[in-house]
Amino acid sequence: HHEPIISDVMSKEEILQIPLPFDEQTLPLEEKLLIQTTGKILSHANLSEEEFTALKDHYDEEQILDIIALVSQYILFNSVNNIFGIKLENASMPNLPDM
Repeated sequence: HHEPIISDVMSKEEILQIPLPFDEQTLPLEEKLLIQTTGKILSHANLSEEEFTALKDHYDEEQILDIIALVSQYILFNSVNNIFGIKLENASMPNLPDM
């Protein structure tokens, strides 16, 4: 059994760093890689060989599969909500943009 990938929720200050260029973020490298990986899955449904290698330097294959599955579940959840017009119970939860 492996350790959880995300141990706690990001602070508001950390969330505000997400739009910054990768090298300007002061987040731990593992968190930066998770954010970058999530963006690439959302935009390309793929990772370059370089990006995949960087991820493998910090996570094992089971953890990487968990990352892909988690992002994919949110894509599915968001698509169903958008298509059926389901309102979120908590208005503070962000919607993913239309792709």
